[in-house]
Amino acid sequence: MAEMNLVIYFLNPTLNEEDTNAAVAKTEEFIKSLGGSIDRTEKLGKKRLAFVINKFKDAHHVITHFELPANQIVELKQSYKIFEPMIRNFITRKAV
Repeated sequence: MAEMNLVIYFLNPTLNEEDTNAAVAKTEEFIKSLGGSIDRTEKLGKKRLAFVINKFKDAHHVITHFELPANQIVELKQSYKIFEPMIRNFITRKAV
């Protein structure tokens, strides 16, 4: 059974708008390829981070709400680990 989840992630601040949009599309493709569906994606823009991550002080902030079977979350995390433009992510189950 699929659960509602959300992922908050930060993209490399050196990406231009076109590359940022392509990276967001790629993260959505990862979810869809695992049998999930996207509810909505919120691009919050480039903002300062609370602390330095991989020598970056700023990052593009994105939140994606999605539905995905619970057994596929681990695979999604693995694909995010090797996705170069993403500097940090946090996946959590969404309270309904």
